[in-house]
Amino acid sequence: MIITLTGYYGYKNYGDDLMLLALVKNLLHSSNNIKINIISKSPLPFFKNEDRVRCYYFKKSAKFYNILVFFKAVIQSKILVWGGGTCFTNEDGVSIRYFLLAKLLNKKIGYIGIGVGNINGLNKLKTKIILQLSNIITVRDSYSFLKVKKLLNKKIKKLFLTADLTYLLDFKVGSNKNDYILISLHNLKRYFPNKEISLRRSYLLEFIKKQKKQKEILIMPLCEEDYDENILLFNQIKNTISTRVKLVLNEDPEERTNIISAASLYYTERLHGFIVAYFANTPCIPLKYSKKFDAFIINESIKNIFTINQKKLEEIKNMELHKKPIFNNQSINKSIAKKNISLLIKMLN
Repeated sequence: MIITLTGYYGYKNYGDDLMLLALVKNLLHSSNNIKINIISKSPLPFFKNEDRVRCYYFKKSAKFYNILVFFKAVIQSKILVWGGGTCFTNEDGVSIRYFLLAKLLNKKIGYIGIGVGNINGLNKLKTKIILQLSNIITVRDSYSFLKVKKLLNKKIKKLFLTADLTYLLDFKVGSNKNDYILISLHNLKRYFPNKEISLRRSYLLEFIKKQKKQKEILIMPLCEEDYDENILLFNQIKNTISTRVKLVLNEDPEERTNIISAASLYYTERLHGFIVAYFANTPCIPLKYSKKFDAFIINESIKNIFTINQKKLEEIKNMELHKKPIFNNQSINKSIAKKNISLLIKMLN
């Protein structure tokens, strides 16, 4: 049985890489008869030694070529699956054409471990159409579950509340932290006006200046679209703070995880940076910009953690030194996340 996976793959996005790794690893482990095709924007080196995984690559601005690649990837597949992430939002747009093509080819389609953001107008209509045509939908948080439930009307038997795919991964929890602050910013131009983004950056910079002196500050973008934002902050810190600052452009998921795990304090605008910090017991201040941060915090009942509300950015000015959150690495959601795999396999058999 062949399963074709698609998503925000090949964009050097840490969160999407982790979700893809988790999904592929657990699907292959579930049965020796499963083979996986992956549609990606660029090569995925972490699957080069896996015999049962084959990657297909789209090219930028090559619609006809990409359609041919798509046909090759799905023609022998039993299902086309979107694997993880917030795939329905106004900010990123809603694209359903390849899933509609899969249905025309008489293939099953599904969305596994997804989240839903702000959607209205045409984006909401497209989301409703493709979800009603889907054979299975698993969502990672209660906020997304309720939004999808409303869109499906009476077709809710194929909808399941699970947990984020990264729960399926095993993270090493170390007690030894290195003496550095880690920062990962997100390109938020689709979410906020430039003035508000500048305020977020200036308040963050101001608070870092007030922190207890660290030996080093590391700036690590978690997606290729975030490079400019992080390089800008790197230069600002370099020119205004005496602490040594280093720009880390490592794109390997395992290495990124190790860097997050070893930090003494982590500021991140990326959800999966926050999730990994949570499992690695790394003190973290999530610089949230959407409700998906709140959904994770609520699902895990995380206590004693400061989060920046995008509507009250001035709060950071008066924030006291961060207190370590209370973590629970044996989260019940780890077992719930396994349902992403079991429900998909059950539907296909």
